[in-house]
Parts: sequence; C-alpha cells; structure tokens
Amino acid sequence: MEQTLLSKSDGLGFDLPVAKNGYRWWYVDGFSDCGSHGVTLIFFIGSVFSPFYASARRKGEADPRDFVCVNAVFYERGRKYWAMTERQSRDLQTTSSSLVIGPSSMSFDGSALTIDLDERSAPFRRSIKGKV
Repeated sequence: MEQTLLSKSDGLGFDLPVAKNGYRWWYVDGFSDCGSHGVTLIFFIGSVFSPFYASARRKGEADPRDFVCVNAVFYERGRKYWAMTERQSRDLQTTSSSLVIGPSSMSFDGSALTIDLDERSAPFRRSIKGKV
C-alpha cells in the first residue's frame, strides 16, 4: 500500500482519497495539567479495528469510506469512559478543512484543530460529548 505524505497546502488531508482496502486516521491525545484527566481520540476512514472491514477486505476490494469510526477514550482518576462507534459512508463528510463522522467532527483552520465529539459510551450508552 502506498503511503501519502502531506504538504502544508494539504492541511490535514481530510479530503484526500483513501485507497481501496486502505486506512487513514487522525490521532489526538493529551492529559490535564494536574495529570488526573486524559483523552485519546481517533477518527478513522477504514477502521483498522473493525472485524466488518477485515471481512470485507478478505472478500475483495473494500471501500474504506464504508467503514468509518470514531474512537474516544477519557481517563479520570482511575476510571475510563470509551466509545468506538462504526458508521457507514453516508455518515462521512470531508472537506480540506473538516472531517465529519456521524455527529462528531474535526476541523482545522490552519493553526488550531477543533474536535466536537458526540458519541455514546460502551457498554452503557452514556453520552460522551464535548469540545477539544
């Protein structure tokens, strides 16, 4: 599989094509200054963790846009809240400056990345919602 390098003019590559059977993801993590809160966010086009995408790839050329996903993990004083929501191409919108998967999105204005998250935790379907 060929790897695509981004130039400054490409922004974060939200709207670049992803090859059949391919993957592209955007990863963000961080901790609070006090160290008691943490976050990991991954937006996928072609989910590397999806058993459905793996199965489709084994059957032939699968379109990664049909297997998009948002993975969100929040850590707080020994507790962990997480979501990993798989969606389809109808839930994906891309432009040069934004990536939308379902109700969650990433946008880049050239200097700042903003993430609006609206997911449901597993296994109890609690709301995980906020802005990073």
